[in-house]
Amino acid sequence: MRSAIRHQKIVTIERLKEATAIALRKGDNSFTLAKARFLEAWLAYREIQSLIPQVRAKFRDQLGPQNPDDFEIVPCQIKALLEEPTEAEEERALELARKEIKRQQRNEYEALEEATPDLIRLERYDRRAWSRQKRAIQQFVLIKFSRAMATRPM
Repeated sequence: MRSAIRHQKIVTIERLKEATAIALRKGDNSFTLAKARFLEAWLAYREIQSLIPQVRAKFRDQLGPQNPDDFEIVPCQIKALLEEPTEAEEERALELARKEIKRQQRNEYEALEEATPDLIRLERYDRRAWSRQKRAIQQFVLIKFSRAMATRPM
């Protein structure tokens, strides 16, 4: 039981290394995160929509006549104009992504600081579990002793 609690403490700290994670004691923030992500996506969509006419104007000669019923965010013709990234560009993009992920993660101290409320709760639970286990052992020993005394000839 106690090793499971120790394991849970480690898992709590590791989970909180992610910058968007919060301590369970503080409550669930998934709805707030979802709203923030939706707002980011909405802003990106508006920015893309505002840039499409500029891109169409720039590549007018290569795109040909446009169908107004075309409902794609980025027209297929523009997608076709984009070149496949080279291996060096892909490696650079992956390295930038790794750096960004590393930058957004908390270090050990920050994760431990964020996990403190959960660790306090786990420690309190651990003490109560140890106390219950100790009482159960004492009662077991007392029962065994009383049975041994009852069966013992006088």
